[in-house]
This record gives sequence, C-alpha cells and structure tokens, in this order.
Amino acid sequence: MKEQDFMRILGSNIRASRISAGMTQGELAKAIGRSLASVSKYERGGCAIDSYTLCNIADALTVTASQLLPERERPSTEVSADSSWNIISQHDRYYLHNVGFLSQRLCCSQIDVDWGANEAVMYIDMYGQPRPNRPPQSNAILYGKVYTSSASTIIWVNNPVAPIDYFQIVINSADWYAGKQVCYVSYATANWRPVASKGVITTTPDRPPEIDELLVFTKDELKDIRKKNQVLF
Repeated sequence: MKEQDFMRILGSNIRASRISAGMTQGELAKAIGRSLASVSKYERGGCAIDSYTLCNIADALTVTASQLLPERERPSTEVSADSSWNIISQHDRYYLHNVGFLSQRLCCSQIDVDWGANEAVMYIDMYGQPRPNRPPQSNAILYGKVYTSSASTIIWVNNPVAPIDYFQIVINSADWYAGKQVCYVSYATANWRPVASKGVITTTPDRPPEIDELLVFTKDELKDIRKKNQVLF
C-alpha cells in the first residue's frame, strides 16, 4: 500500500470514528491538544500522524489505535458492487441537507427510494421552511430513478411537468463505505441554470453537528477545481 493511500484511509477512519462518537473536529482537537487545522489535515490524509498522537486520537474517540489503522490486506478503494449495494440500500428513506440556492438557508429534503424498482421520490425543501400537508421541509415533489454501481449511487429526479427542473445526487461508494456522509448535488436554478454543490445525506432529518464543515469546499478542493476547471464527484 502506498503511503498516500495509507494516510488517506487512516484519515477516513478517524473521521468516521469521530462522527460515530458525535464529536466535532474542534472538540477532537481540544481533546488531543492539537489545532483544528491539524485535525482537518489528519482526516484528509494531508500529513503524517506520529504514534503518540494516534494513540491520543484513539483514546479521545474511545477506540483502539488498531481500529483506526487501514486493513493492509484490503485497500478501501476495492469496494465490490455487492458490498457497496448492501451498505447504501440498507434504508429506503434518506434526507438531503444542502444550502438552498434561492434562500441561501440550510434546507432538508426527504428522499424515498424503492430499491426493487430503482425509483425515487424527492420532497424538496427550497426555502428552509416547513410546508403544510407534505413531508417536513417540502416545497415541491420530484420523481425519478436510482442508478447504483460499484463506483457510485446516483439519484436523478425531475419535474414531470417541467423536466428541466431536476436534482442529481451523487454518492461515492468508497465515501459511503468509509462512513462519510458527504454527497454532491446538481440542480437547476430559477433561471434553469445548473449549479453544483456539496450536500450531506442522513437517515434522519436531524442535522449532523458538523454540518457547516461538511458542506464547505476546502482550500485544497477549491485549488484543485481552479487548476482542473472541473469538480470531481
């Protein structure tokens, strides 16, 4: 296993354990006596972690250091179609948390998935406000399909009356397998111009405590976007 892959998987394991422990990056940084920037780098695999710090992280997250280390016999990038399918399809209702284009407020949309028929219904929240007689935080209803492969799961829904109104949600299988909640969202704005952003997928309408951190593109990601003129989903 290459060092870069080792650090990336280690960082993913730390992040997944932190989320499971209900801690923010700031809380973990305080617990181990490191800066918030350092913890962020650890989770991105951007720098090496000495054994003393790794043990402190494990203690703070109430896990063992060995649980955080990558499995040497199976790189995390080798996720089979069966394993990723089983993990992603464990639930038939999800919630998408993202910043609404019109309101610039944090919105929560409900997504119901029929895995047998590969169909999806999305109750969209555009304004961050509840609407009567619809699922929580819903302003519109879109219908569509779910496409799952070993690499990703894509939820595509649109308005049957105005098909140009659409939402596309891309969930990377490796991220889902590692416990990451981040997804990428593309949709049409009021003037039918497409926009892409980050979102967070959960199985309950409750907002993750670190939602603000998860939705922001990091400096490294923005640098990569400017360099390549494209967003990597």
